[in-house]
Amino acid sequence: MAVHAHATGGFRAYKKINGIEYQLYAKDESKALALQHKLDKKKVEFSSLRSRQYFCPKDKLTGIGVRYLTAKKSIVLIAQYTVNGKQVKKQKTYQGQFEQLWQFAIKQWREYFNINTHDYVEMMPQIKKAKRQYIQELGQLESRL
Repeated sequence: MAVHAHATGGFRAYKKINGIEYQLYAKDESKALALQHKLDKKKVEFSSLRSRQYFCPKDKLTGIGVRYLTAKKSIVLIAQYTVNGKQVKKQKTYQGQFEQLWQFAIKQWREYFNINTHDYVEMMPQIKKAKRQYIQELGQLESRL
């Protein structure tokens, strides 16, 4: 957000951070710009401290989904993430072997979230639940082929 002139004759710096609105006022525009810069830095710090969601509410991996493409009449595993404000989408077609899809999914997921081996081992029970979910979903989609 930018600094705006206020009805009182001063200037206002405004930023919404984690659902809380911050409004700081100054008489001088340069001081208001400095306050705005502080608010921008605070927003970056808060967003970096926020914990990331590795799993969706339905025990699946965040950003990974299995879809049936009617145009191609095939099942595809899609990894879709936002990197530096741009959508990145990678997909792999199901060719009868789930393990190849799963290895692709885990690789994309670990790269996106930058998960190290220690964290991966700690998350194993949740990852196994997610794998089961994908196998069930894949079984339902296979009936369409």
